[in-house]
Amino acid sequence: MPLSKSEGSPESLCNTRVVSGWSGTSHCTGQVVSCFDQDGLLNIFQSGHPWLPRGAGCSYGDAALLSGGTMVLPTFEDRLSSIGKDFQITASSSITVSELLARLSLIGCTLPVVPGVLGATLGGMLAADIHGKNHFQMGSLGRWVRSLSLMIPSGEVLECSEQNEPEIFRATLGGMGLTGVILSACLEVVPLKGLQAAVNVKTTESLRETIQQLESESGKSEYVSAWIDFSKGSVAPGRGVVVCGDRIADEQLKDSGSLWQPETGPSLPPIPGFGNTLVRWHNSLYHGLARWLPQQRLWPLESLLFPLESWGNWRKVYGQRGFYQHQSQIPLSQAEDRIQEIMDLVQASPYRPTLVVLKRMGEGRGGLSFGETGYTLSMDFANESGCRDLVHRLNEFVAEISGKIYLAKDSTLTQEQFEKMYPDVDGFRELRKKVDPRREIQSELSRRLGL
Repeated sequence: MPLSKSEGSPESLCNTRVVSGWSGTSHCTGQVVSCFDQDGLLNIFQSGHPWLPRGAGCSYGDAALLSGGTMVLPTFEDRLSSIGKDFQITASSSITVSELLARLSLIGCTLPVVPGVLGATLGGMLAADIHGKNHFQMGSLGRWVRSLSLMIPSGEVLECSEQNEPEIFRATLGGMGLTGVILSACLEVVPLKGLQAAVNVKTTESLRETIQQLESESGKSEYVSAWIDFSKGSVAPGRGVVVCGDRIADEQLKDSGSLWQPETGPSLPPIPGFGNTLVRWHNSLYHGLARWLPQQRLWPLESLLFPLESWGNWRKVYGQRGFYQHQSQIPLSQAEDRIQEIMDLVQASPYRPTLVVLKRMGEGRGGLSFGETGYTLSMDFANESGCRDLVHRLNEFVAEISGKIYLAKDSTLTQEQFEKMYPDVDGFRELRKKVDPRREIQSELSRRLGL
């Protein structure tokens, strides 16, 4: 990999500091080193200290944190190969979603699957095997990866694909950075069509109706998700707003480079008492507006795919204590009953989630990848005193019903709970012994879960 054009000052290359997870509830003190080429990576590998590849730090919990070791920031030149007839491109792992989408738009293409944040790097997305609002139809991003270059602790660079080193290839997609440093990846992209989406907004009055709408629309619309009213005193817990969107063709596709910019909207200050009263007021207003506004609307594509990016650093609304996001995968069998039981657990507690999203998921990839047939329920909780205990109880319930917790959002699972959720974990551990026999690659998550 060539040197980046903006190498920064020596202080930016190597320093020890306190680093936080994206949601602000997990912290560590460790060395942070920017590496601009493979020689820089090799120096880290040969140091004899634990290390961890870290992208943009968009993992909510402790997956990108390492105390007493070195967090390696691959800072490669943001290369992007020209597209071939097979609609495949090769990109450096350190390129961000924002940059990748902007540059792909210039050739009339886009990523088939995107996360909810624009600042994530390609390497981080592959390590978490991210999914989007179209998982039911398109799967996770790993489904679209054709090959990747992986530098393992020995310093060897492996070219991995389904044909070459297939076990390492599959384990790396969703492996949370624990198999090595992804240098670059070749993936399939899709035509962009246009920069707008035809959106249909439907309100529901119960959890059952919400799930019925998700079942109906997920097979028809490209992007489908539901916002759920989970507030205390809600008229009908589980009522919500289902948003369905389809990209529409634009005959004069313009340069969209200025559109894909992370957190460019007005900034949100910390809001004292960001609790039940405010959430109940907001939820009632949002549900009411959605009911009375026109169902069919035309939205900018980025508003559909990245709604929170319209606010500048929206996470600050939670203050210094941050927030937890509990994202679970609920098996399709008896999904409605299980989701209702989760809602009941929350309703019985003194805590209310500030944001709740429900999505229908399609077939998964196995291993440590999260996406699997069923539903995913995401709940954001302000980090109030005692809230972590509720998250632990929710984890235990999800483990008992053979569900999963998304590792990219997690900081609270126990090893026992994790092993119930991910039955393929022993195979991953065995592969780890082959690529990293001295267990040089570590994270707070890997230490906590015995990976």
